Parts: sequence; structure tokens; C-alpha cells
Amino acid sequence: MEVTVKEMTMVTPCEETPRTSLWLSNNDLAVTAYHVSIVYFYKSNGSRDFFDTKVLREALSKVLVSFYPYAGRLGYDKNGRIEIVCNAEGVLFGEAETSSVMDDFVQDFSDGSKVPQLVPKFDKLCCYFFLSASRFTGDYFQMRRSFYRSYFAP
Repeated sequence: MEVTVKEMTMVTPCEETPRTSLWLSNNDLAVTAYHVSIVYFYKSNGSRDFFDTKVLREALSKVLVSFYPYAGRLGYDKNGRIEIVCNAEGVLFGEAETSSVMDDFVQDFSDGSKVPQLVPKFDKLCCYFFLSASRFTGDYFQMRRSFYRSYFAP
């Protein structure tokens, strides 16, 4: 399956947000940190503007006003402790498309081998939050998100 990225943009909060820093919890500091990617699939409702990426970007810009830490970046305080720097730099939003047909794709999804093609790849924790939308041939759309998480290591 070939996925073509059409556009990558940084979506920022549509209003002024607090400029502050927030410490991560002690649990977050003590465990392994990495990005978690989640993929959602949607079938078109027949509307011409279903899954309009302009509408998605505008909605994200509004949501980031209340959830402003998601528009920040990971950083370090003067003592070297990891923190979220609430600087309103934004969320990376990607738009992609594929000529693949969703019905063919989901019939061969049992082993999960195609999942890596559908999720963003990160070499490091460069962006706190990532959101993308992909259009399949036909009536299906995919939304994926990736965000910084930490979990207790096994």
C-alpha cells in the first residue's frame, strides 16, 4: 500500500493561551517514554464535506485553546527535570491519500503487518502531539493520532 502525504501543517490555538511550564508527574519521569499511535477508520456518511480537513484543522485550533498543553513541547527546567513547555507552537497535522481500497485492506488486517504504513514515524520525541487524516479510494477515511506517553516498563 502506498500512502502519499499531501500536506503537513502546524495547527496552533486560535486564541491566546497561558505561557507556562508544567512538570510531568513523578510516575511519568520514572518510566519508559515513547509515542503511542492510534488509528481510527470512518465510513463516509455520503455528505460532500465529510472528513473535510479544513474543518478538522479549524476544530483542532479551537480545541487547543482549552487543551493548550497539547500545543506545547517537551523541555527541561533549569534543574534538568522534563516538563511540558506551554508555548502554543501547535500540533503537527498531516493530510494524506492512498489509491488503496479500504475493503481490500481490512480483509487482510489480522496480523497487523500493514499498521506501520498507517501510523506516523518518530525518530525522537520531537513533537508532543501529531494528528493526520488519510483518504482511501471509495468511502473510507482514516484518522490517526500520536502522542507522548509513558508507561511502567515490564
